[in-house]
Amino acid sequence: MTMRNLIFTLFCIISIQFVSAQDGWKKGVSIGQASDNSYTKSLPAQYIAIYPSDATSSNSQSINGFVGLDFYKTKNERQAIKLSISYELHKNNLIDKEQNVYQFGVSIGNIFSLSKSMTPSYLLTDISIKKSEDKVEDKKGMQYLAYASFTWSKVYKKGSFLNYLQPNRIYPGNQRTNIPPTDSKKEEAKKMKEYKKVDWSNLKTSDIIQIKHNHAIGLENIAYENLTMYSASFNIEVYPFSGLLYSALGKYQFLKFHYNISHRNTLGNYSGNLFIGNLIKKGISLNYKIDNKDKTVFSLGYEHAQGGNPLKGLKDNTFGQLTIGAKVNL
Repeated sequence: MTMRNLIFTLFCIISIQFVSAQDGWKKGVSIGQASDNSYTKSLPAQYIAIYPSDATSSNSQSINGFVGLDFYKTKNERQAIKLSISYELHKNNLIDKEQNVYQFGVSIGNIFSLSKSMTPSYLLTDISIKKSEDKVEDKKGMQYLAYASFTWSKVYKKGSFLNYLQPNRIYPGNQRTNIPPTDSKKEEAKKMKEYKKVDWSNLKTSDIIQIKHNHAIGLENIAYENLTMYSASFNIEVYPFSGLLYSALGKYQFLKFHYNISHRNTLGNYSGNLFIGNLIKKGISLNYKIDNKDKTVFSLGYEHAQGGNPLKGLKDNTFGQLTIGAKVNL
């Protein structure tokens, strides 16, 4: 073990011990697509595999995901600071230019209040340090990542287009579950049943469509490649007929179309062979929520990808694949 690896390992251990000893910290487990920032953590982990019955043939897999151990504190019902220790795998031997990257790292996320005026706004930051190993290129070393995104908490008057612009929030909300207060659980159940019925002459906006989007901008350094980049990512999700599907199946956001783009460019000179540019993904999926708080979601879908991601060892590729997805926050 090199001195740098030893220092990094000790830092992770000390971080866990320090946070565990503090009062007011909660623990949790998360599963998602990548642990880089809140944007990538909000995407589901993806998995597909082919296991031939012929023992002489090798298995084929596509895996994009991480599992994290989280420690976090809340303030005013908002997550104020979060420390995560994560292990992730990005592997795909179903495409022309294979991908096989293992990563282990620690990340710190925080929410800063920028304004407490009539439109409260917030800055969400994520800083990650990772030990990465690319088994295809036979390279390994450290990655240093820093990201920021913005949001606000004000909801404008009903029907205002500004509500659709608020990041990381489904709008319109789940209107068929937004029932007025009741005096008993029996009355609440009765109201829920009434709200679930569809009146075709008086459809709600969320019966037709719901929208959610998020973003991240950042600086990324791959130390073992002597490469520094800036990046910008944007993701939009559209849920057609969400309220109508809730009336039929009891689940909002059951059908989803998504489009996300990540753009990268170099800062300074770089003479290596990593692909630096755009990664565009678009797809459709069926999503099943285990709870009503969007903490655990399983999905089955199709996604088309074009481009690459140097952080994950993904070279410039164009491919489509069926995926089984999972996003978990416990």
